[in-house]
Amino acid sequence: MPEDVTLHTNSPKQVTVVSNTFIDNFMSQANGEYVKIYLYLLRCLSHNGHSFSVSEMADRFDHTEKDIKRALHYWQEHNLLKLEYNESQELIGICLLDPEHAVQKDADIISGTFDTTGNLAVAVNEDSVKKISHRTGLEPSKNEPAVPAYSLEQLAAFQNDNVVAELLTITEMYLGHTLNATETNTVIFWYDSLKLSPEVIDYLITYCIEKKHNSIHYMNKVAISFHEDGIQSVEEAKARNSMHSKNYFTVAKSLGITNRSLIQSEQELIEKWTKIYKLPLDIITEACRRTIARTNQPSFEYTDTILKSWHEKHVQSMDDIARVDAEHNKNKFVQNMKTNNNNGNTPAAPANRFHNFEERKNDYDELERKLLGY
Repeated sequence: MPEDVTLHTNSPKQVTVVSNTFIDNFMSQANGEYVKIYLYLLRCLSHNGHSFSVSEMADRFDHTEKDIKRALHYWQEHNLLKLEYNESQELIGICLLDPEHAVQKDADIISGTFDTTGNLAVAVNEDSVKKISHRTGLEPSKNEPAVPAYSLEQLAAFQNDNVVAELLTITEMYLGHTLNATETNTVIFWYDSLKLSPEVIDYLITYCIEKKHNSIHYMNKVAISFHEDGIQSVEEAKARNSMHSKNYFTVAKSLGITNRSLIQSEQELIEKWTKIYKLPLDIITEACRRTIARTNQPSFEYTDTILKSWHEKHVQSMDDIARVDAEHNKNKFVQNMKTNNNNGNTPAAPANRFHNFEERKNDYDELERKLLGY
């Protein structure tokens, strides 16, 4: 990677300014370290075209370069910046984007104006999206139901429904402001399309706010996951959230992550391991342990590689892991023997004063039988 990276913006302002939109819509949901890095980027824009390096940022914040890149990918995922690469796919520039536009793009996705892939294509070209997704594990959701854009007649009919009207009033009270069209459509979507009960919707909103996730976009993700998990009651929702929190906490602790929350791509991998692979938590933590032992750093990508291999080999217990390890070691030994034989490199016994003669080839089992008189 080139040492110097050019930082620039599409905003004409040449002062260090933190947008209220960023504070209101993005800051509370992001990991604190990611916020620090974003604010530092704003500070560097005091002089347009300021050059700096990822390694310099890593030193300043006492992070690894991978930590810095992870933060940059996070903000790119949220449409607050654009990473620019050369033909060799080396990072050469970072363009900070207008937070107002980022909020509008999120709203467009929720209302069904664009799908997720289209939204990303607006920020960067398609090839870059594929490369970034491959590096970060961020894959667009293709089967996620979209919030419909209800007509004025439909909205009026819903708002005449006492249950819907009460839901909208409660949501406004929780969020502390009058709902905009996107928020109104989304709440109705939970009730009308996802078939969540008013009690579950009430719990969903309070749960997200308690976790400091006030974005309707985030709440919609949770609502969709409730729908996919078949949640019908508040008790089921609480049990589901408790299990998810336990899984996230256990995996983060196993990988030595204690100073930040897990980002969306990391949470999605845990969901894949537990829901699609259906792996027990002890198997996942063992993969985390091996990841740290082999890489000396938390790597969800490396852990995912291990768990994918175990899933393909039908691992469901520690005994299964022992079986897979034994098969791996056996195959490795056989392969090494074949390689040595093919190269004429049969291992020779070490030469010392006890091996300066031709060793006898005795059948010790036969000798034992003779000595015992069998």
